[in-house]
Amino acid sequence: RPSRPSVEPNSTANLSRRSQPPPPPCQPPAAPHGPRDTMWHLVSKDWWNLWTAYTAAPTDPSLSSRLQQVRLGPHIPPRIGNRTLLVEGSQVLRPSLRYKKDFEYAPPLAWYALQAWYDGGPSINRVVVNVDGGCHVDLYPLCLNAMLCDKYGKPKPFQRETLISRTESVSTLIEDLCALVKVPPGNARLWSLSPPEHLLSRDILLADARLADGRVVMLEIMLQDGTWPRGEAAADADEAEMDPGHHPRGDGVAGDGIVGLHNLGNTCYLNSSVQCLSHTPILRDYFTSKHYLRDVNTTNVMGQQGRLARVYAALVCELWSGRKTNMTPRAFKNGIGKFNDQFQGYDQHDAQELLAFILSGLSEDLNRIHKKPYIEQPDSDGRPDRELADIWWRNHLQREMSIIVALFTGQYKSLLTCKTCGYGSARFEPFVFLQIPLPEDNLRSISLFFVPLDGTKAPSQYSVRVPKTGTVLDVLKNLITLFHEKTADHRGRSNTATTETECFNPELDYDLLLKNIAIVDVRDCRIQSITPLTRALTQVHEADVLWVYELDPPFEDKLESEEDLDGSRSSVSSASA
Repeated sequence: RPSRPSVEPNSTANLSRRSQPPPPPCQPPAAPHGPRDTMWHLVSKDWWNLWTAYTAAPTDPSLSSRLQQVRLGPHIPPRIGNRTLLVEGSQVLRPSLRYKKDFEYAPPLAWYALQAWYDGGPSINRVVVNVDGGCHVDLYPLCLNAMLCDKYGKPKPFQRETLISRTESVSTLIEDLCALVKVPPGNARLWSLSPPEHLLSRDILLADARLADGRVVMLEIMLQDGTWPRGEAAADADEAEMDPGHHPRGDGVAGDGIVGLHNLGNTCYLNSSVQCLSHTPILRDYFTSKHYLRDVNTTNVMGQQGRLARVYAALVCELWSGRKTNMTPRAFKNGIGKFNDQFQGYDQHDAQELLAFILSGLSEDLNRIHKKPYIEQPDSDGRPDRELADIWWRNHLQREMSIIVALFTGQYKSLLTCKTCGYGSARFEPFVFLQIPLPEDNLRSISLFFVPLDGTKAPSQYSVRVPKTGTVLDVLKNLITLFHEKTADHRGRSNTATTETECFNPELDYDLLLKNIAIVDVRDCRIQSITPLTRALTQVHEADVLWVYELDPPFEDKLESEEDLDGSRSSVSSASA
């Protein structure tokens, strides 16, 4: 790096002159940006302005320290930031960018120097093309997603984004792709996987090949025996192209998605989860249109290297193909079992656990971040919640960026406060599932039969609600309260009744009334024992039915009743006399 900032423009200018090739004699007069195939690197105009202001600032020749020279003018520019020129997560430029307003051109040698001095990026290079006799920089070349054909004729991920000028031929694209896999171009051919699938002729230009941005092409390499992996698939594709009623699998939404799924044992948990995800419109279109192929991450050790995404895409495309009204998701079930031993077999599982596994696996298989950086999350430090949440979200997107994150991920705030100093530290954690415990019912229902003292009356069935931690005494008190309400209700009630109140009637003498009833243990149609009032209800099973018998009043109560009766008779006799 030059010792003085003012020297940097001259250095880059010299490098620019060295990197300009002389125009070939057969070429038309060179355009301002050079002849055909001249490469230029784009630099953000915002950063370029900072750099030009920094290098144009006056310096004091008597100062030898670079830091002292910088103090006389603008601060040293930050790292080169070109991401603002690109579509997020892509090499494609944002629409409607203009030269001199949004970016500047730098020759390769000048760009390498600037990047070595200031770091940053990413590198964005474009070449000059010849169109209609004139030369101009092709800012928006064709962007294709290249797949590689396996030995079974199926596509597998290869190049996520391939940029090539529309003025090039299909043969040039084949040569570029073959160079990456180091095979002769003569032993390869190129397929367009856009509907209908067809083989691309080598001689036509890409502009005439009906290929649009984002389309998927597949490179097929000849086998060692001289045959092609898609030899039979090619004939099938020709037949499908002649049949206007045929809908190729996965090429789009042809049906309404109302397809029943058969259970494979106890797999209703799987069927319900799949139906919910299948009818999520954006996620459905993402898979049925094959856009997911651009994002398949085959190097992520946290995922399934794209296998889960492919098996799920096959299922969704089948559900929306319009060819079936019901189907058995056997292939998807087998795949899930291979990816996670927990879901092997045909036992019942929790639907939420399966849904969490599918979404987590799809997020990793489709994660656009291939190398996750380590990021230390900041403390709140008095920042507003909105600002802190944005920082946490941006940090999360530097490690996780997929359609699952876009559709299903949110943030929740957690606040930790020190009891000593009162300092509060806030965090905004990302989440996909927010697990909230259901409120527990502290009451339980007890079923019982009441057998009256009068043998001519049939037993009555009742149900009472008592605390789970209660005792048999609570059951009897609730039953007494229920009797009192039933007696006071002149409208009448059925023999089966339920009370959920824990408030006992203060007008009732429960101690006296409890002497007239008892809960007994009935087994084999015989009364075995009287259940103590202190017995805990935790010892009573949910399926148990209690038997309550009405008893004769105790002997002391009978004596008191007889004495009261005799006293009343004497009073009546004295009055008569």
